[in-house]
Amino acid sequence: MTENFVKILKKLKALKFLVPVLIILAILFCLTPGYERAMPVPPEQRLLTWAQPLPDSKIGNFYKLSDDIYRGDRP
Repeated sequence: MTENFVKILKKLKALKFLVPVLIILAILFCLTPGYERAMPVPPEQRLLTWAQPLPDSKIGNFYKLSDDIYRGDRP
């Protein structure tokens, strides 16, 4: 039984080190500039090779990415 207790204590010591490291990483992740600040590129500034809009479609935000691939608001 004492061997199990020693194993548990060793795991707790590892957690005492791991938890502060994870907290610091989470804070750094939240403070770094990220995707929430990224602004979408207006359609007139997009490259023509990126995607071709299909405005005649009944699906909103519908684009042709290649001859076989399309994307839009609906799956």
